[in-house]
Amino acid sequence: MRRIVFRASVRVNISFCRRVIAVTEAAVRQRPGPKPRFTQDDLVDAALAVVDADGFGALSLRAVARELGVTSMAIYTYVASRDDLYCLVVDRLISERLADFIWPDAWPEALRLFADNLSELIDDHPALIEAFAQGQMRTAIAASVANQMLERLLAGGLPLRGAGTAYAAMHALVLGHAVLREAGKSVVSPGSTLTQVADGDDDSALATYTAREGRLVDITLHEMLDVLIAGIEHNLDTGRDGWAARGSNPEPAD
Repeated sequence: MRRIVFRASVRVNISFCRRVIAVTEAAVRQRPGPKPRFTQDDLVDAALAVVDADGFGALSLRAVARELGVTSMAIYTYVASRDDLYCLVVDRLISERLADFIWPDAWPEALRLFADNLSELIDDHPALIEAFAQGQMRTAIAASVANQMLERLLAGGLPLRGAGTAYAAMHALVLGHAVLREAGKSVVSPGSTLTQVADGDDDSALATYTAREGRLVDITLHEMLDVLIAGIEHNLDTGRDGWAARGSNPEPAD
């Protein structure tokens, strides 16, 4: 798998991640009872195995206990609930993926490269799409990464609303592209009604595009990011406030 390493001045807040893990381990050491036969890393390995095999919906204390070959009660040595398991898995994935990540200072490069890493992480663990949909990416480490990206967008001159919109749009684009890639793997039988528009004499825009460029699902993530970044840069160059506050209507562009 391709790993991207970026040379610049600011690293992901790994020290913060280590503090979170240290606090968790300290809390575990203070709990009474016999020492478990497995470590927290073993627990997360087992939870990740469940998620990769059957999705986040299958993640439970019982499923992880079965994966480890222990009783469900033994899992409570490290976690108090299923939500704790979610957080441990998400933080493991983010920490490992961004362990060597160095943020570029310029927001366009940071946005592109962060999107690349997020896309590759979803390729490795498709169940993350489910985690995003269920709001399970709201962990301390995930928040630290989001803050790094927002800081660069703000430093690049985007207004506060614009920075948030750009960050959300990047996530929507990466997640949508992951779904398109999955759709592109489907094989449609010749003669199916799904192929008639592209194969017939139709002069529609879709038929014309398909004949000349191929399938829409094959458009690359980088091409999509080019469009997103170009739109943001246009708003910055023209001085247009294209990111109105919630509930208000932006003035139309001249």
